[in-house]
Amino acid sequence: MKTKKIILFVSANVLAILVILILISRKNMVKLYAERFKPNSFIMSDSLMIDASSEEVYQYYIHHYHEIYSQTAGKHHEFVLLNSDSIREGTTIYCREGEENQMIHHDYLVEQVIPGRLIFKSSEPTVIRVKTKKGTRENTCNTYVYVDFNDVGIQKSELRFTIVMQMPNYIYKMIGRILGGKKAKAEWEGHLQEELEGFRNVFYKYNQISY
Repeated sequence: MKTKKIILFVSANVLAILVILILISRKNMVKLYAERFKPNSFIMSDSLMIDASSEEVYQYYIHHYHEIYSQTAGKHHEFVLLNSDSIREGTTIYCREGEENQMIHHDYLVEQVIPGRLIFKSSEPTVIRVKTKKGTRENTCNTYVYVDFNDVGIQKSELRFTIVMQMPNYIYKMIGRILGGKKAKAEWEGHLQEELEGFRNVFYKYNQISY
């Protein structure tokens, strides 16, 4: 009986510490990402500098990104504009990325465009199809993508991609954190950097800009 009480006491304290850590983490994320923060989400953000104005980068992005998507990263396959010939508010997009054993399908809606400054699109839900020995398993999450264009000097701008992946609930987030860990985080961050650098490389080639 005494052992059982000790176990319950320890469990209660561990749970209390976990709740406190969750609340602290949530507060920090809200402070860092403001309105872009979503409950139960993983957030990745990275940027690079481009030798062109933000307006030039923005115009190229909205008119050509769907054409060059597969060239920007090794795991990129399709980025199809379904109801317009360029990216604008209300554009719907089918996007497919990933590897043979884990393919990610996004159905994006472009919710907000601030010309020359921001493109925000959401996929509710995103479907992840994972091939296993027993067949194909489907998981879902919501995906929110922010593309920021900012001038930092004469003919020099910052391009930033921020990706928010919102899990169905906190249990799913914890499972993802435990199973994926630092390796998965590093892979996603590497992919984000690859995508940014891939975009810049194609943009420079198109505009005949040398490094």
